[in-house]
Amino acid sequence: MAKLINTLGENHSDLDDFLDFCMQDSSVQLALNHFGANKETLQELYEKLLHFGAGQWAGKYYVPVASLCFGFPLHFLLEDNGIHFKEKCVLLIEYFERNDTGPVPTKFSGSLPNDP
Repeated sequence: MAKLINTLGENHSDLDDFLDFCMQDSSVQLALNHFGANKETLQELYEKLLHFGAGQWAGKYYVPVASLCFGFPLHFLLEDNGIHFKEKCVLLIEYFERNDTGPVPTKFSGSLPNDP
């Protein structure tokens, strides 16, 4: 998995394979169907997560990857809840640092990173 993660930004086919893998998960499919999202949406979210500073490890998770292959984080990203995307990134980093498994909290305890 670490080798795949390290090549996701370099090799489009690896990212494509990863997104196909994510889409096989029932909780991911549920979130995608609920929001009318698709594989292209996942790719856009992956790129947006990197752009807004979430391209990092938090606990044992690489945030952009884990955010797309688990239902609760993906639902949080797709939901229009009035939270700026940069703040969503901070919330996801904290979520994975705590090794949470349920819904992503909508309040953060840290400070926002600088704008990229």
